[in-house]
Amino acid sequence: MSNSNEVNWDQAVWQEINDAVKKEMAKVRKAQMVIPTMSFDNNPTEIQNDVINFVDLSIQEGLTKNFVEIYQEFSLTSAQVSKETEHKTCKTLARMAAKAIALAEDAYFFQLSDRAPELRNPDDRQRFQVRLPGGVKISNWNAQRDFGLLAEANPPDADDNDINKVTFPISVDPAAANVINVTWGEETFKAVTKGIAKLVSKGQATNYALFLSTDVYADTFAPPSPASLVTTADRIKPLVEGGFYDSAVLPQNEGLLIALAGEPQKLFVGTDAYTEFIRKEGAKYFFRVVERVQYVVRDPRSLVLLKFNQRG
Repeated sequence: MSNSNEVNWDQAVWQEINDAVKKEMAKVRKAQMVIPTMSFDNNPTEIQNDVINFVDLSIQEGLTKNFVEIYQEFSLTSAQVSKETEHKTCKTLARMAAKAIALAEDAYFFQLSDRAPELRNPDDRQRFQVRLPGGVKISNWNAQRDFGLLAEANPPDADDNDINKVTFPISVDPAAANVINVTWGEETFKAVTKGIAKLVSKGQATNYALFLSTDVYADTFAPPSPASLVTTADRIKPLVEGGFYDSAVLPQNEGLLIALAGEPQKLFVGTDAYTEFIRKEGAKYFFRVVERVQYVVRDPRSLVLLKFNQRG
């Protein structure tokens, strides 16, 4: 943590701010609730990209991935800095930034099912489509290689019949036209059961977990017919004991079914989120909340992409 002489706060003040940051992020982030995560305390710059070759069950030596840095800046006035112990303005703004960074973390982990690099280059604002909250920045993002979990589930060489390849995405059509209180209803349940069958065919095992975009997730909580008291979510939950979550940063009408046995995916936290003072400009003091994270998909066959079609 940067603690310049420009900001003479006691360590207890910084600790209170950063405790609030960690608490806020834990409430908002979704991927880390499900996927095994390793945290480091030595601030590494890279991790091993230990993707498994299942033809001979081996891992190539020397492959690495750099951590990305996710951060958001905010500013305080001189008076606000001097009265932090009373008014806690920095704590308030740091918590707000932490919420946005937690969303951005999930946005980076999931990204897009479309593998086009230009859609995930933060410097190309015209074509950038990853759902980053406003004001959050990501540095060290390799848009040519780090496509995210959704794209890992959507490779160009998908093949349902080759045990060493990822399965094709599952297309989910809307419920029958005479079903008026849901959009997909029981079709979502059918897609999940089909997806689990695909995972089993690729050598995957329980537990399974399911992430859905908010619109699809909400649809599962409506009874599939006026005569039913059981929702689609009630039927899905026993199948996905690893977790059933929505995410506001998933692309609309998409979902991701994952198998967790054997740690086929793993998340890494190089530096846990914290607040630091970075510079002074005139009478303003600038701070940022920052974290460094990365993901590795060791076995992309553990992922099944769900694509939900709208009524035409």
